Amino acid sequence: MRSSHFSRPAIGQDDVKSAIAWFDTLGYPDLSKAQLVKVATGQFRSYDGQPAKKEFRPAFLLQTEGDSFKIITLGLNTEWYTSTRFGSELSSVGYEAVDLKKSVGDYLNSFTKERKSDEYSRLLGEPLVNGVERFVLARVCDQRGLTEEAKTLFQLAKEAFSSERVDKAESLRQDLIDHMAQTQLLAAVNAFANPKITRSELLAKFEKIINAYPAPAQRQGQQVKEQWDWYTAVTRLWPNRMSGFSNE
Repeated sequence: MRSSHFSRPAIGQDDVKSAIAWFDTLGYPDLSKAQLVKVATGQFRSYDGQPAKKEFRPAFLLQTEGDSFKIITLGLNTEWYTSTRFGSELSSVGYEAVDLKKSVGDYLNSFTKERKSDEYSRLLGEPLVNGVERFVLARVCDQRGLTEEAKTLFQLAKEAFSSERVDKAESLRQDLIDHMAQTQLLAAVNAFANPKITRSELLAKFEKIINAYPAPAQRQGQQVKEQWDWYTAVTRLWPNRMSGFSNE
C-alpha cells in the first residue's frame, strides 16, 4: 500500500527558503560536505524475550581523532564516540560511511510499507519520524543538489510538525521555530536541577529562547504573558535558584 505522503501538495518554495534562512542563523555546523554515517553506539536492546538488537544511529561525521569520532545527529545533538577494537559485537562502537542519495531513497521508499511494520519510516534501519530530523536531512539534500528528495523531505517534515500540534502554524518556518524552541525550553527547565549551572547561565538560556526563536506576531503578546506567568511560578518553587541573577 503506497503512502499518501507523496500525493500531497508540495510546500511553497518561499516557505522552504524562509525556513532555511532562519535555520542557518542558529550556528549549527555546515553539513553540505559532511559524510552520512551509520553509527554503532555500543548500546543494544531486547524486547519481550527477543534476541538483543544492536543500536545504530544515523548521523553526520564532523571530526575524527585517532579512534575517536564526533558526530551530529539529525536531532542536532553533537556526540563523541571511541571506536572499539575488542569485545562483543553487540557492544562494539564504530561507524560506517553510507551513500546519502541511496540512503534517502531507501528512506522514502520505506513509506510504501505498512505503517505498523518495522520497515516503515526507517533511515538506515532506524525510525525517523521527528520533524526537525526530517528537516535537517532535507536541508542537506538541498545543499547536495538532491532536489526532488529535498522537496519530499520538507513535506514530510511539515507533516510531522502538523501531527504534533493542535493549532496550525502559519508556515514551515514557524513550525520549525516552535518545535525547536520547545526542545530548548525543556532543556532549560531541566537545567534548574543542576546546581553547577549558575543563575546567570539559567537566565541566558531563557533569553536565548526569546531572542532566537521568535513567536508569530499575533502570539507575541500572549507569549510575554505566558513567560512571565511561568517565571513567577518557578520563582515560588525555586526561590534560591531564581533570586539574585545580577550577582553572578
